[in-house]
Amino acid sequence: MKQKNLFSKRILFVSVIIYLVFAGVIVQSVYVFRNLYRDAEDTYIEGVQKKVNDSLESKDWEAKLDELIEDTAIEIVVRDASGKRLYSTIDLAADAKIKGVVNDNAKFLEYFEQTKIGSQEGSVWYVIYQVPFIKVLQDFMLKFNIFILFIYIALVLIIIWLQRKLLAPLYQISNSLERAERNELDERSLEEVDDQLNERLNNFFLKQKHTLNTVYGKNTNLEIELALEREHLENTINLSKAMVHDLKGPLHNQLLDSEMKMLNTKASEQRAFLKKEVEVYNQLLLEINDILHQLRENVYQFDAGLELFDLVEMVRTSQLYQMNELKHKKLSFFFDGPEQAMIYQNKVAVRLLLHNISSNMVHYTLENSELEISLEFIENEAHLTFKNAAEKHHIQTIMESSQSPFIGPNTTKDYSYSSGNGIYLIKDLAKFLHGSCEYQIEEDYVVTRLVIPNEEKCDEK
Repeated sequence: MKQKNLFSKRILFVSVIIYLVFAGVIVQSVYVFRNLYRDAEDTYIEGVQKKVNDSLESKDWEAKLDELIEDTAIEIVVRDASGKRLYSTIDLAADAKIKGVVNDNAKFLEYFEQTKIGSQEGSVWYVIYQVPFIKVLQDFMLKFNIFILFIYIALVLIIIWLQRKLLAPLYQISNSLERAERNELDERSLEEVDDQLNERLNNFFLKQKHTLNTVYGKNTNLEIELALEREHLENTINLSKAMVHDLKGPLHNQLLDSEMKMLNTKASEQRAFLKKEVEVYNQLLLEINDILHQLRENVYQFDAGLELFDLVEMVRTSQLYQMNELKHKKLSFFFDGPEQAMIYQNKVAVRLLLHNISSNMVHYTLENSELEISLEFIENEAHLTFKNAAEKHHIQTIMESSQSPFIGPNTTKDYSYSSGNGIYLIKDLAKFLHGSCEYQIEEDYVVTRLVIPNEEKCDEK
């Protein structure tokens, strides 16, 4: 195909060169016609003079001159050495002057010379009339028309070749487009094409057809998988709602038990403790109701659960829930950030995310160490950094769990309440909030970097 394409390019190049040469010759012929006419005149005169000289040198010079006069526009007078006229084409008196007899406008050349007449000496005078313009023009036009005819034939051949190389492929391309619109192209279509452009076009359509068939097949499989996943999601949500709702019973019973004890006790310290416990139970029940509301109303719509709240207060509240373990492990808590940070987000999801992060921090940090949390807004995104010291085997487990949800918890006291996939779920929750959560190790410290976007700000853009 490459050799055929190269041959076509060469033919086209040669055709253009021939056309330019022909055009140049035609233009040049118009300018040089005058010179051609002069050359024709000179050639005509030289021929006539040669015929005159050849005729005078022959023995029957008179007969030769008669033949010359019949074919040529010429006047001739021949004299002997004494001046007597031996031959004349002009009827004049013996003593009449020859010069001036012929009009200057009619003659082209007047010539006189001493020469040999047959076998005797003498002189010859002759006048050659103007060269017939029509005859010269006819000769020129005949040659020129033959040349033009040759050019015309060459151009017709070039046009036929161009039509085959350009118009025929365009017609085939139009035909291929119509067949592609009707989805009738197949591999056999390539056998019917004889030009590179149409072959490439057919290859493109066939590739698109195969790609679309593949995509349609994949989409069908994806639709089936999506339907199965949606059914699985609905079942999981229903199960989750039942499990979360089931937690309300024990909490409510414990709330009633604490309230009864608070009514029946008179010790101030015990009443304060029970009062605090009642507040915690009430708060937990309210949060459970929020979670159930989210699961019931906003299963598939993330934006429907967005609301404005203070992120700083939620961070402090998540640490407050861990207060007993903070005191038990003698941990110090430091927060670096603004006094208030309003954010538009899914409040329930953010609360669960912060609670899980805080729970991991407190549970796996070293005793008598410090917990550090910093908060700042960068380009309408809340950047939270959690830092705590941890033992090496805890650090290894944290890094493994952040890479895969299938890490099983060790059967040790440290992991007695661990599910083994908390960190992975934290990262998944961050993605649900359109943010990110990354775990890094800095010496003996675990650094959690959480980014939560402000959805309201993003929408305003």
